[in-house]
Amino acid sequence: MICNVILTPQNGRFLAHVVELPDCKAEAESRGQALALIQQRLEEIAKRSEIVQLKIPNEAFYKFTPISSTRYYLM
Repeated sequence: MICNVILTPQNGRFLAHVVELPDCKAEAESRGQALALIQQRLEEIAKRSEIVQLKIPNEAFYKFTPISSTRYYLM
């Protein structure tokens, strides 16, 4: 699994957070330490969790999509 990590230098420290998991964050004195901490947290989450994919019908999203005519197009 590949996760996107945003790494931000701030006040002499480095903040890291995983884009896909907003609550997964780390802060450290160096870039390498922040990345190591975030890696460790991701591994801890992976040990106690599972990834499940759910299929949602396209019709469920019609109310969120502005459609100017009465025609519906499925992609």
